[in-house]
Amino acid sequence: MGTGHGLQVRLHRFLLLLAILVHLGVGVAWIRQDRVVRDGDEEGHVGAAELIAARWLEGDASGALGLTFAGDLGEYPPLYAGVVGAWWAAWGGGDPGRPPVRGLNLLWPVLAMLWVVRLSRPFGPWAAVGAAVAVLTLPEVSGLGWHFMPEGALVAAVTGAVWALQRAVERPSGRRIVLAGLLVGAALLVKQTAVLYLLPVLGWVALRRARVLWSLPVALVVVLPWLVPHLAAQVGYGAASVAGPSGISVGRHLGFYPLALLWAAGPFLSLAVVAGIAFFPWNRGDAVQRERTLLALLWIVGTIALLVIVPRKYPRLLAPALPAVGVLVAAALACPGLARGGAVAGLLGGVAWWGWGAFHPLPVPISALTLDARCAQRWFRPPIDDDLALNAVISAVRSAPGGPVVVLDPPAIPCGVQTTFDWDAHLGPALRRNGVDRVVVRDGDPAEATVVVSFDGPVAGWNCDDVGLSSLGQSVWICGARRTQDGG
Repeated sequence: MGTGHGLQVRLHRFLLLLAILVHLGVGVAWIRQDRVVRDGDEEGHVGAAELIAARWLEGDASGALGLTFAGDLGEYPPLYAGVVGAWWAAWGGGDPGRPPVRGLNLLWPVLAMLWVVRLSRPFGPWAAVGAAVAVLTLPEVSGLGWHFMPEGALVAAVTGAVWALQRAVERPSGRRIVLAGLLVGAALLVKQTAVLYLLPVLGWVALRRARVLWSLPVALVVVLPWLVPHLAAQVGYGAASVAGPSGISVGRHLGFYPLALLWAAGPFLSLAVVAGIAFFPWNRGDAVQRERTLLALLWIVGTIALLVIVPRKYPRLLAPALPAVGVLVAAALACPGLARGGAVAGLLGGVAWWGWGAFHPLPVPISALTLDARCAQRWFRPPIDDDLALNAVISAVRSAPGGPVVVLDPPAIPCGVQTTFDWDAHLGPALRRNGVDRVVVRDGDPAEATVVVSFDGPVAGWNCDDVGLSSLGQSVWICGARRTQDGG
């Protein structure tokens, strides 16, 4: 009996390790193939991390830590940028798109998965393995893990906070309450919207064991050093966040996130969730299983209810509540009959949907689109092996004499590739991060440049090379500093 149990434990651990390795392997393969310029929102977070990485590389540890926990890095809290900056500096700076640097983000879904496994233990070891697979194959969570987006880290931070709060409710102690408070504070310091995902859980805590709410003062100790100096800016951020698009029907607002869940979790995992909710024995069975299932249901349904009243609509905002899907899948797997069958079918289909969608286009439902005029952001997509000629320009500038780089007629980047910033806005940071710090001038005088990048044909009087078409749909000409003979 003991030997059999030991073998079963080792098998479960092996399967969990295998799931992690597959997740990391697919993620690294994806990152190695994706060379397209970063989304504008993502580039902003990379820029914030670069400020902190520079402090570490200069040996200013106190300055780097100060920025990490209380720094002014724009409208978002600094913890995510601080972690990325420290990791980036540990790899010596340089291009953040390198797999060892960018791959840091692959760890956030793994951390969330480990928390979900702990939450799913009452359903049995096999159900916990199923929950782990579900979390690691959530499309929106995986997609965010391929990019420098704080919502990816928020998935892990919120899930850890939910686990700690649940643990403090079931077995309260001072140490557990403090731990819960620290994790809640960390989630808020990753992104202030953590409150949207934790409010439903805190409501459950208040009803179950109100003394655990003493974790909130602990959370404030973590977040106040950053919040107090930036309170006015955060009030402005909140006001901007509630200023949503006008002219949108109530029906579209109410239906956006329930429909977006089909994209963010995938249709097959959504089927598994429905099986767990519909067939779970709510009026009988194990009390701990009932509480964990109810907690997961409150977590995701409560989050959707809160997000519905926020005018701005983005599918990625669902991500920090999506690990609840893993717990609900575990609940379904622990039930006999139709519930288990539906969960197994949904889990297998979810794995196939995730594996195919990582490298092949999937149909994009209307639920994945934004309700404002900006381009839709799609984080779960096939890799794009096109850096829009940036590396070719970097090579040309590196071999040219010092001086400015003039970019002529740079195009707007289409929605299929980029959501904000024109092409020239990406060149300066790309040069700097590759050790070539030059001034980039848009539509300047070529006579003052050492390298000219033209999107409007070759420049008279310059030696120009056509580096071919890119996803921008037009040729890119790189003109070196040496003038041709007839150009004088």
